[in-house]
Amino acid sequence: MHMPFRDCCFNSIICMFSTLGICGGPSKTLRLLKELNRISRRNALLLANLNNPLMADKEDHLRYHELNREKNRHVGLVRIRFEYQGEVGEWFDLYLMTPNEIRELCEKSGCKMKNMLHVEEAWYVVVAEKQI
Repeated sequence: MHMPFRDCCFNSIICMFSTLGICGGPSKTLRLLKELNRISRRNALLLANLNNPLMADKEDHLRYHELNREKNRHVGLVRIRFEYQGEVGEWFDLYLMTPNEIRELCEKSGCKMKNMLHVEEAWYVVVAEKQI
């Protein structure tokens, strides 16, 4: 993955509503985080708003988690597609990360977790700082 930005050009990066998991799965998300590190300045902040899949309480969501476990997929890996005004997009995986998963991915990518705020029920916010 390569973003069309020069190295070290952003002071901070904001990812809202679980868009950090748009690439799908831990390895692809790690590549995204490394690319975000490349385009951000030293000590840049990453602010990410995420949904913790382990906080699910709806029967449908819990069944989906069980199907993922049976298929050896991450619990928070959701197969979705968008539909808008009659247009339907391609299916893709959205990776909903647990707090421990995002902490581990941040560390592997060269970020240090500065803060984690639990906003409401399943939603939480991560503040990480670029270290390299």
